[in-house]
Amino acid sequence: MAGSDLVLDGAVGGKPEPTVYWSKGDKILELGEKYSLTYTSTRAMAVIKNCDRYDTGRYILTVKNANGIKTANVNVKVLDTPAAPSTPRIIDTTKHSISMTWTRPMYDGGSDVTGYVIEILEEDSGHWYRATAKPIKINEYVAAGLAANKKYRFRVAAINANGTGEFSEPSEIPDLELAEDLKKTVCLRAGGTLRLFVSVTGRPTPVITWRKTGVELQSRGYIETTDSYTSLLVEKINRYDSGKYVVEAENPSGKKTCIILVKVYDTPGPPGSVRVKDYTKESVVITWDVPSLDGGAHVSNYIIEKREANMKSYKTVTTECRKTLYRITGLEEGVHYFFRILPENIYGVGEPCETAESVLVCEVPSVPMDLSIVDVTKSTVTLHWEKPLHDGGSRLTGYIIEACKVGSDRWSAVATVKASVSQHTIQSLTENDQYLFRVRATNSRGASEPMDIVTPITIQDIKVMPKIDMTSIPQKIVHVHRGKSIDLNIPIKAKPQPVCSWYFSGIKLKDSLDRIKIDSNGKYTHLVIRDTTINDTGDYTLEVKNAIGMATEVIKVIILVSWEPPEKDGGANVSGYVVEQREAHHPGWSTVSESVTRPCFKFTRLNEGTEYVFRVAAMNRFGIGGFLQSEVVECKSAKSPPVHPRVTDSTRTSVSLAWLPPEEEGGSVVTGYLIEMQKVDQVEWTLCNTTPTKMCEYTLTHMPQGAEYRFRVIACNAGGAGEPAEISGVVKVQEMLGKKKI
Repeated sequence: MAGSDLVLDGAVGGKPEPTVYWSKGDKILELGEKYSLTYTSTRAMAVIKNCDRYDTGRYILTVKNANGIKTANVNVKVLDTPAAPSTPRIIDTTKHSISMTWTRPMYDGGSDVTGYVIEILEEDSGHWYRATAKPIKINEYVAAGLAANKKYRFRVAAINANGTGEFSEPSEIPDLELAEDLKKTVCLRAGGTLRLFVSVTGRPTPVITWRKTGVELQSRGYIETTDSYTSLLVEKINRYDSGKYVVEAENPSGKKTCIILVKVYDTPGPPGSVRVKDYTKESVVITWDVPSLDGGAHVSNYIIEKREANMKSYKTVTTECRKTLYRITGLEEGVHYFFRILPENIYGVGEPCETAESVLVCEVPSVPMDLSIVDVTKSTVTLHWEKPLHDGGSRLTGYIIEACKVGSDRWSAVATVKASVSQHTIQSLTENDQYLFRVRATNSRGASEPMDIVTPITIQDIKVMPKIDMTSIPQKIVHVHRGKSIDLNIPIKAKPQPVCSWYFSGIKLKDSLDRIKIDSNGKYTHLVIRDTTINDTGDYTLEVKNAIGMATEVIKVIILVSWEPPEKDGGANVSGYVVEQREAHHPGWSTVSESVTRPCFKFTRLNEGTEYVFRVAAMNRFGIGGFLQSEVVECKSAKSPPVHPRVTDSTRTSVSLAWLPPEEEGGSVVTGYLIEMQKVDQVEWTLCNTTPTKMCEYTLTHMPQGAEYRFRVIACNAGGAGEPAEISGVVKVQEMLGKKKI
């Protein structure tokens, strides 16, 4: 029990005689006012006088000699009143009440805490009184009925079965007292020293904090704080030291904040951001905001300066401007400038503010030129335009295409394209609706005025009768050296896209990978015939056909006989060639020309179907050399189809075909045969062999079982492919049960 003496007595022994001592935890008890200690060879006694809560703990008796060590423990619990709770913490205040809370005592005196006693001390009374007639059970309390604007202090003691414990440290809400001159705006001249002194009260001693928005006061000035005051000292003040200073005191009982306003008389700070409001090719209008720091005096004037971006020094535009807007003239188009504004008050010229980036003096471009409709389909329109005559002094950045439905006034941007683009197709338009279109050019300054399509455009497929553009071959005659390629690339126009067909002497030409290549699209048709011979001379007919109609043109191609110069010139330069001809089955040569200067010649006035032989000899100043003779050439190119095409055998994966040679070879020996097949449910014929077969039979392998096809055979010679001979009926890929008869 608290207040009584505690005796700890233990029997000890050992040989040799041991060392004996009592300890509490790690600390050995020492003889004194608190402890009475008696140690003999057989006993160890410790008397703890006038016990209190702090004597609670574990006591250890230690006995040790050379043979070892032994200990005995005694746990002591002193029954006492509780220790003091924490200082009350103020959590809320009103005009007539204060709310507070606290934490339980660290030591409960060996018995549960059953309640708390709260006492109040009024300012200047010096007398503590009980806040409640009965102890309260919880660790929070609201003191009501207090006088307004009066200071109070509070303390708390805990109660257990042994009585009322010690009171906590009394609470006192922090308070800050400003001197009279700090209650008004503090005004100083730039360069002076700012001293702010504030008296401080509060229990426990409050923590003091100084703040100013955007400034670290600990580094800008010197702060000193004691139990009774806090002060801030700032030397060599300037305009940026103007503003609101906040000092705050806080302890567990509460918080108090004071605000001190400071004005520093100085030149103005920089104006707000400088912006360009309007442009022409030789002037700009700039605006800016009034400085947020006026230096304690009205900003009465602004000085405006400019400099070219590639220069370092500024030139004065004007020294007198009373507004926050000014037009700067006399600028050069296409030049980058910086502008800056300097504010002025009664204390002088302040800090400048410059445009964040250089300003290009320019204006929007002129309108795009020659806007036209290139194409229209049931869902698209293709527009074409030319770039503006003037870019406004700034490089073009692109074009904006806008559309408006007829009957509506609302224009909307449907596409934005790069400056390098001059044609664009607008997608996803509504069929049969009418639209207006316009295009704007853009540069760094903005968008130009629009160039409009005046006539509404109906969204539907345009129907154009086929047209063949023969501008590149106005005479419709083409000369080609023998062995070189016939290359005809003819522009066409037609909507919808047409089918282009080429014919030679009435026979339709077809793509063959080895010699003839035909490539057609909606704008061009391209015919190439490689390794030409004299038999390729004749009329080539181009037929362009769509649902609207058909157009045809005939181009006469003349293959020129050519040869290589002689390997030996006889010791003198070749001066020309003698060219002769004769019918193949008649003797006697006819001289056609004795003055040919180039190694090629065009033979004319020949008879269709007649066979000819040609020869050429080189000449120099010593005479005519030997002749070089051609093969027999017939001026005829037509050929008949193969005879009696038929199926000779079929399996589950193959079909074998056979035929007889054509009755008429067309003036040139048949060099092979092409086979084409067509699925019964398709329109197009598919080429089965890219290299003509020289035999009159052919087997197609890897065919899908059960599929049904049609087949046809085409004879080829030096003049190209002839008319096809089709096998009658449909052929099914399956095992042939018996020999098929056709």
